[in-house]
Amino acid sequence: MITITKHCIVSLFFCLLTFCVVCSANAQQGGFFSRSLVNYHEQECVRKGWQKGNVTVAEKKRLVLWKGPHGFWSHGAIILLHGDGGSYSNFCSNINAERAMVEFANSAIKEGFAVFSLESLDGEFQGIKGKPCQKRFDSFGNHVATNLDLPFIGKIITKTIPKLRPVGSKQDIFIAGISNGGFMAVMAAANYANFIKGFAVISAGDPYGTHIDCGKEPLRGKGLAGVYIDNETSKPLSEEGACTTSAYRREFLWPVSKLRYNPPFKLFYNEGDPIIHSSCKEKLHRILVSNRFEDAGSFVLPMKGWNRASNHGWLKHYNKPMIDFFKELTRPANSRARDFMQNSR
Repeated sequence: MITITKHCIVSLFFCLLTFCVVCSANAQQGGFFSRSLVNYHEQECVRKGWQKGNVTVAEKKRLVLWKGPHGFWSHGAIILLHGDGGSYSNFCSNINAERAMVEFANSAIKEGFAVFSLESLDGEFQGIKGKPCQKRFDSFGNHVATNLDLPFIGKIITKTIPKLRPVGSKQDIFIAGISNGGFMAVMAAANYANFIKGFAVISAGDPYGTHIDCGKEPLRGKGLAGVYIDNETSKPLSEEGACTTSAYRREFLWPVSKLRYNPPFKLFYNEGDPIIHSSCKEKLHRILVSNRFEDAGSFVLPMKGWNRASNHGWLKHYNKPMIDFFKELTRPANSRARDFMQNSR
């Protein structure tokens, strides 16, 4: 007869916990478990009907997972960008932490959008001091000319989506991203303003007013090396009032658009986000408006209780307002203007 003592149970628990932490760290840092875990979740997505593809950019194969509704795309396409240390499979795999992201993608497809989830590079993007930044999009405006991800997104917009779009589909293209992917979504909308119908940003700040130091301690709750720092205040974005300043003298140059108004945007964030302070989202809002992007109003959740790391994530509360925002933009401009005038009376 085998006797299981309380001590054995506690020991087993800590062994399992240690194993999980090591697996997670290795997966994020490109270690032993990384490729097998990524392959496993990719296959999950494929079994759910997603298609895996790639495009060649600067002699590198860049990966994309995509899925559309049956028949034509009645509301166009949405490009999705994951966060720090994440994966393009976050929008379709069975991971509890990404459940809201999966639910968003499923709802968007059901509403008539095709969704394209893009994969970031691992270890090729470097921070301000030249140290590799592990798995992230190249989402900062200090070196736009050599940016690793803008050409990738540009090719998805101008080549991949038009090639896959069924006859009779809406041609509108939207983009949404979270955290590091949110910074990247802003850069993409700024650089491809002629092609983007609207964009949504979750838990992110100003890519042209921020840099990252990948030689510093990990982001809280992320287990990934690197600290986001505001150009003006030199404070980490997690600090209280990190982006509060009276002027933006160290802002990197934004792309010049010939459009009278740049694409509409909507910000989504939780005031209890401990990783990027609300002052940084407010700064992004002001900068976007000053660069003639149309403000569709921010969706802000009030802080409740502790500043938990989960408040930085893609929350289920964001899904319906974001889909409604994109759907509204697919309506004819004259009908949107008419509704606005009626609601203003």
